[in-house]
Amino acid sequence: MTQTEFSSLKRPVRTFFRFLKFLLPYWDKVLFIILGIMIAAPLGNMHMVLSKAIIDQAVMNQTDPISRRIFLLFLFTGLSALLLWSGQLLERLRGFFGFYLNMFVTLNLRRKFYSHLHRLPYRFFQKRPIGEHMYRCMDDIRADVFPYARGIVDMITNNVPDIFRILNDIFWQGLIVFVLNPMAALFIGVTIVPYTVLSYWMTTRIKRAYLELKHEEQGVTAVLRDTIAGVETVKSFGRRRYVTNRYVRQLVNAVRATLRRDYLQVTLDQFVFWVLDLIAIGSLWTYLVYQLMVGEITVGSFYVLLNISTRFIGPFKTLINQYMNIRQQLVPTQRVLETLDVKPEIRDLPDAQPLQHVEGCIRFENVSFSYDPGMPVLRNVSFEVKPGQTLGIVGRSGAGKTTILNLLLRLHRPDAGSVLVDEKDLNRIRIADWQGQVGVVLQNTFIFGGDVAYNIRYGNLNASENQIWKMLEMADADEFVAAMPEGIHTDLAEGSKLSGGEKQRLGIARALVRSPRILLLDEPTSSLDSRTENDIWRSFEKAMQGTTAVIVSHRLSTVRKADYIVVLDQGEIVERGTHDELIRQGGIYSRMWRDQTGGAV
Repeated sequence: MTQTEFSSLKRPVRTFFRFLKFLLPYWDKVLFIILGIMIAAPLGNMHMVLSKAIIDQAVMNQTDPISRRIFLLFLFTGLSALLLWSGQLLERLRGFFGFYLNMFVTLNLRRKFYSHLHRLPYRFFQKRPIGEHMYRCMDDIRADVFPYARGIVDMITNNVPDIFRILNDIFWQGLIVFVLNPMAALFIGVTIVPYTVLSYWMTTRIKRAYLELKHEEQGVTAVLRDTIAGVETVKSFGRRRYVTNRYVRQLVNAVRATLRRDYLQVTLDQFVFWVLDLIAIGSLWTYLVYQLMVGEITVGSFYVLLNISTRFIGPFKTLINQYMNIRQQLVPTQRVLETLDVKPEIRDLPDAQPLQHVEGCIRFENVSFSYDPGMPVLRNVSFEVKPGQTLGIVGRSGAGKTTILNLLLRLHRPDAGSVLVDEKDLNRIRIADWQGQVGVVLQNTFIFGGDVAYNIRYGNLNASENQIWKMLEMADADEFVAAMPEGIHTDLAEGSKLSGGEKQRLGIARALVRSPRILLLDEPTSSLDSRTENDIWRSFEKAMQGTTAVIVSHRLSTVRKADYIVVLDQGEIVERGTHDELIRQGGIYSRMWRDQTGGAV
């Protein structure tokens, strides 16, 4: 458990109230629930007072005529039933509105979490496993699988109204007991002290055990996601037994954490509370029997006092349990806040300008960038690409090539220097306007679940089928797509049926379908053979006419025809020029070319 997570245990009130704001859009439903609770509590308890009247004035009354006693019996019984049924009706209506709140608050909270997740900096996802984000969005927000803490939504839509209802019940029941017999109220008050002290102590231990459980359960999700997503690697390296053992070990850790949490919970419920109940109810029963024997209270008073006192202890125990549940539920709440509190690094500035049309001029001016402090990836990088030109960026692995593309995509912000587009600072342009005019082909094309048309339309949501087929033809992907059972409507099942080269061609078509003014290509032909690469580049040359292109590649044949090439080494531009110029310089580029081609020019 980290120091941040321990400190979260010390600020539950502030965390709790931050999530109450999700109820504000439904204030009318909340108001109805509160009014229902305020009315239902006295109605549900007043029938106990009528029970005293039934016993003392109708059943045990030997002085009044039988007809009057029967009349009083039916009168008080009818009133008691009416009050009880009215209270139950309000409780059912409260449950209905509570279900309504639960459903819509869940939807809004998940939407907010998911939307915020996509606004976070790219480096945030690089430092955390994907399974962690999935777990927080799905299980931390609505953790129905856990019997003792069902998640954030249930805390603010169920537990809070329940606590309000229980406090209302305790008030009315305590008032009735105090009016009938102040000494009985004192007996009950004395039992509250050990309940409170032991419950708070046990609850703190249970909450810490529950926090440990959440970590272990998250680990299960992360291991499961990674091993399934990397099943090809698992099988290729023959690690089936290893990953199975790793998954089982994580499951065992989660089970152990569950047992520790459940052991503390059972100890509190079945031993601590049981002993306190036995002592409290036993001593109260003894006192009331003595009072009845000496004639200090009537049979009706004995029945009502014992009944309400027993019921009074129950709600108070429930109140402690609800408080304990809320403290446990503050664990996933704090974990969700850990994500929601991360500030987006890349966002529109207040004075961000719209960008309706891009000419295609790109300029880096003394740009420096580092992922971690003190470890620069780029150092004073400067270059310019004029509209319609193609820039090639080459260099060894780790030289900073892909980082330049990430800066152009505004996935990161430079530590120093400026990135200019059409002489405008990229940081002062609306992100949506800029990214909507850029086509991107990444080194590893991700294929979403859905058909071919859905994956191509990710570049242009309004693309027609004719446009899709045209882009597939330009990307040399039309033949294998046409051979699929349902053509562009074939379900790709997250790309599991496609080869690496086929995925890459679909990625190229996805970039071209938006008719971008600027193309950013990160190893676009890394998964293709030389013949297919040549075919696609002939199509690319047609598509890139009048389009500014930035190509990152370790295969120099890919950038050979570029108008301008820069060579990166350890984050700095060490060479620049055309292919022929760089060959004549006899530097890094020339050596890389000889290594890849065997010396051919």
